[in-house]
Amino acid sequence: MAYDAEGYTIVEPAVGSRLVYVSQSTGSDSNDGLTTGTPKQTFASAMLLIRPAQPDWLLLKCGDTWSENLNYKGYGASGSERSVITSYGSGARPIIKNSRLKNMEVNSGNCCILGIDLYASFNDPDSADFGLGTSVEVAIQNISNANQNILIEDCVIRFYSSACHLRRKVGHATGMVFRRNIVTNSLKFGVLPNSLDGGIIEENMFDKCGWDARTNKLHSIYAHDCIGDTIFRNNILSRSGNYGVKCSTDTEDSFLDFEISDNFFYKSAIGLDHSGGATG
Repeated sequence: MAYDAEGYTIVEPAVGSRLVYVSQSTGSDSNDGLTTGTPKQTFASAMLLIRPAQPDWLLLKCGDTWSENLNYKGYGASGSERSVITSYGSGARPIIKNSRLKNMEVNSGNCCILGIDLYASFNDPDSADFGLGTSVEVAIQNISNANQNILIEDCVIRFYSSACHLRRKVGHATGMVFRRNIVTNSLKFGVLPNSLDGGIIEENMFDKCGWDARTNKLHSIYAHDCIGDTIFRNNILSRSGNYGVKCSTDTEDSFLDFEISDNFFYKSAIGLDHSGGATG
């Protein structure tokens, strides 16, 4: 995939893409959802328009906030014709509050998640919502039998138990990229890449992950059983509860050709650890 002048991935609708708009502030589920002037209001209604195996886009209005799980059931046609979740309009990133963005479809993959703010305000001591409810555990969860070609970029994820969990139930997931995101105050883990083949985690900011007083101190990145040219580079990992990056494996074929380079570790108990299986 190509990048623009500022280093962000260039993602454009395909010829056959359907663009579905959703706005909590100005939308209505009686609208057709197909223009900025006629957006849907809820994710549940908007998702009825997203087609499987098609490069459809779900666009959330900037500045709006939803307290609703986004159970995304779309997956793109191919790595070059992806399904996309992103924003439209101007202003702050759209916020999904105390809820999650989840795709656990059997054939999930070939999708992009761009520029979304996921905020577990129930866990934020400085929020008026603190302690008033229970947030879901994981902000972005993508677990299926066919995970491949998933890009998560330019998102903000704050105060969840874990920010992002990416894994494939059987075999290894290919083409998984987590880049240029800001992950703060995850109670347990920042990102959990599990069973990736050639995944990339780059240019992210992790701060104060793994400090839940109810658990042992945990990690900003906890990678398990990854193979191929898995890359962790140019990340900032600040004030992790335990490790900045921990790589572990139960097999001898994992983490043989991986790269950890040009990361900045700041005030973590341990910056980097690799344990189990082959020494790499």
